[in-house]
Amino acid sequence: VYRVLGERADVSRFDASIERGLTRLTGRDVELARLQASLVAAEAGRSQVVVVEADAGTGKSRLSFEFARRARQHSPDIAVVKGRCQ
Repeated sequence: VYRVLGERADVSRFDASIERGLTRLTGRDVELARLQASLVAAEAGRSQVVVVEADAGTGKSRLSFEFARRARQHSPDIAVVKGRCQ
């Protein structure tokens, strides 16, 4: 059991990749379209829950990063909250 003591600025491997510069995203059009549709539905007042689940190393962090970036571009007022756990 852990108790949250505060916010910490950890740097993940993905964060380090962002700093170095990411390659072009390919092969995720279907997933991004599904996430975009959920965003549009939420904006229309239809509550949404989205689970991104896959094996380690398959691009969940990158997919989430790209979706969050596009969501902010779509509507700058969108709050993007990021969390991590063990």
